[in-house]
Amino acid sequence: MRTSPPRAQPGAARAPDLRHAALVAALRGGGAVLGLGFWVLLGRMLGAEGSGRLRQGLALVMFSAAFLRFGLDSIVLREVSVCVQRGRGARRLMRRVFGLILVAGVPLAALLCLAARPLANGWFDDAGLAPVLAVIVWASIPMAILAVAGEAHKGAGRPGWGTFLQFEARHLLFLPIAFLWIGFVPDGDAASATVRAAWVLLGSFAVAAALSVVGWLARPSSDVATPGLSLRAALRHGRPLLQCALLLMSLEWLDTLLLGAFADSRSVGVYGVAVSAAMVMSFLLYGANVVLAPRFARAFADHDPARVQHEARAMTRRLLVIGVPLACLCALFAETLLSAFGPEFGAEGPAPFRILLIGQVVSLGTGPVGYILLMGKRELTYRNNTAIAAVAHLVLLGVLLPMFGTLGASIATATALALASLLHLRSCRRELGLATIGPLAVPLPEAAR
Repeated sequence: MRTSPPRAQPGAARAPDLRHAALVAALRGGGAVLGLGFWVLLGRMLGAEGSGRLRQGLALVMFSAAFLRFGLDSIVLREVSVCVQRGRGARRLMRRVFGLILVAGVPLAALLCLAARPLANGWFDDAGLAPVLAVIVWASIPMAILAVAGEAHKGAGRPGWGTFLQFEARHLLFLPIAFLWIGFVPDGDAASATVRAAWVLLGSFAVAAALSVVGWLARPSSDVATPGLSLRAALRHGRPLLQCALLLMSLEWLDTLLLGAFADSRSVGVYGVAVSAAMVMSFLLYGANVVLAPRFARAFADHDPARVQHEARAMTRRLLVIGVPLACLCALFAETLLSAFGPEFGAEGPAPFRILLIGQVVSLGTGPVGYILLMGKRELTYRNNTAIAAVAHLVLLGVLLPMFGTLGASIATATALALASLLHLRSCRRELGLATIGPLAVPLPEAAR
């Protein structure tokens, strides 16, 4: 007689999932606190101008690292998660991905290093930015490796380790070294201190990336007995995600690059602190995404979209319960929070900070809609939605930034972030029949195909 396999009890699976969620949320929260400490330290030691120069360099690094990932981070998370569940390995794929990033990253970083002085003198009109760019652009290579390796760890059932390496490790390396090497620079030598900060940041990224790669490749051979997805197939699936990553970088960092062209490094520093402080809200959604993404991938592979909707709606409710009161408190005490970075930040940063918080709350309220689309193999839809938001971001920046400066940049960024989240929410309902908030949607049978 044919018998069906035993079904796992919901309560048995929920306990480790909740522990993973709590661990990832705590780590992501710790990373956000360390990230704030990073900008507090730089604001105190370098001032608004020095921290603005470093932020403009980081903007170039973010775009370069997004290109070097080739859209493979989400593909790696999905494929490794499925491979682990089905007893297949993905070590061969990961070794080729790391090699590809190195082969493409070295010439790209060298080209950007050579272009540092023309960029500083031309686009940014700040000669003091050139030595910072010449150093920090090399961080794009370890940052790309760190992003992909971290996603592989998460897909393999180690979300805490992957999150720690991506967010905590580099800050834990940077903060003590920067304090000792930069904190005792004599007054008036801010330019030299900024270059030193760029060197320390590059080193912290490199060490964190090395730890992440060694941790992955040192896995027991029994876990990697059979080959996983080929690199060529991964690149083909990752092409729309590469476009998405570049579009997402434009949503997060284009305001910094354009503000650097229209204003001085000091304005960039003030605005950058407001952005970093508002981004603390994002750790809630990130923690949810890290835990839910592998589960979404397995649920879609098992043709069970109802499970995706149930878990997504439950998580969205929790995000709203925690996020809305937290955002209200941050907005109420904005001056006090930003003054920790320095008096100039507390005086000029609260208005942009409050506007940016609105975009973060809208993103929390839609829940993990982006990862539902990605794990449901709707990469093209995700890309198209992100492209619409990125175009809106660019248009709003072009209109508002010359007139209102940092305030206009914050309005454009918050609007684009909210628009992207709402478009993803609509696509989840229309294409997958899934709703994270609002009236319950009926899952379609073909949604998991």
